[in-house]
Amino acid sequence: MTGTTPSGAPPSAAFVFPGDGAQYPAMTARLVLESQRYGAHLQAASAALQPHTGIELLDLIVAGDDRIDEPGLAEPALFAVQYALARTLQEFGLAPCAVLGHGLGEFAAAVSAGALPLGRAAPLVAGYGTATDERFAELADRTPTAVPRTPYYSSARGRRLSGEVLDGDYWVELRTGPERFEPALADLLLLEEPGTVVEIGPRPVLSGLVEAMGDGRAVCLPVCRSLDAPASALYEVLERVGLGRRADDPITRIVLDAVAEVLAEPGAPIGLDAALRNDLGFDSVMLMRLKFRLEQQIPEVGRIALRDMLEYLVTPGVVADFLRLQLAAAPAVP
Repeated sequence: MTGTTPSGAPPSAAFVFPGDGAQYPAMTARLVLESQRYGAHLQAASAALQPHTGIELLDLIVAGDDRIDEPGLAEPALFAVQYALARTLQEFGLAPCAVLGHGLGEFAAAVSAGALPLGRAAPLVAGYGTATDERFAELADRTPTAVPRTPYYSSARGRRLSGEVLDGDYWVELRTGPERFEPALADLLLLEEPGTVVEIGPRPVLSGLVEAMGDGRAVCLPVCRSLDAPASALYEVLERVGLGRRADDPITRIVLDAVAEVLAEPGAPIGLDAALRNDLGFDSVMLMRLKFRLEQQIPEVGRIALRDMLEYLVTPGVVADFLRLQLAAAPAVP
């Protein structure tokens, strides 16, 4: 999904990912129930990790199972939540201008930066807290080598990486070397000068430190401001970084609400230029449901055949423009 800030630039923020200790039983369980999109991404992460953990982490999270704090499960569960939160924000159009992870959080940061596929991150994450050093090194050696596509700040090296690859040696260094998160954060705040930093985790851990080190120049928004955060908290973050609905008239509001309802995410900040098929995953059935919901609010839509609307079912903005033209041209009903 795409959107723009008032200046016309795509909304962006620095992403920071906390490390071990941020997890807790039932973390984001409410979000799973309220956001279909978040739940789907958490399921994808859980499925990728299951061969390495022997358990479906999504089931543990939803059930509030205390085993989520056990060695061997805590790290994968936290990574799964971070991955799902970041992917959800990115799909809603929030692009990270830079990423930084604290220890374990670097794996989700690397995935968000396009340097580590989910499937290749899974064995590393699963072995991060429990594998011996010679075994973790073996896992790391199988990791594909890549340079992050997004400015990448390293808690292993305490600075921004400059064309350096994230390879097996890097992940071993992260696990065995000293933690240098604060110097890396200082580097990020100095070089990127982000107006907004979003903490990607199940509860606030880093936000106070980010704002203190930013000396008031950066606002830090935790995606989950509290335990049991609702989907509305996620949407509030999107609104605050400029991904609001931009609904200037009743027809636009009706279209945006209808799109969010078909997605089973009422209240989600849908951008006017989000591609219904490619960005939002609409299929033929969902397009039929959209037309039906529009008919409920604008009865005149019932006079328009779906086949005549198909070429205009591109983005919410195009749909709204089409409906305005159709309603303006419709003859008055005596």
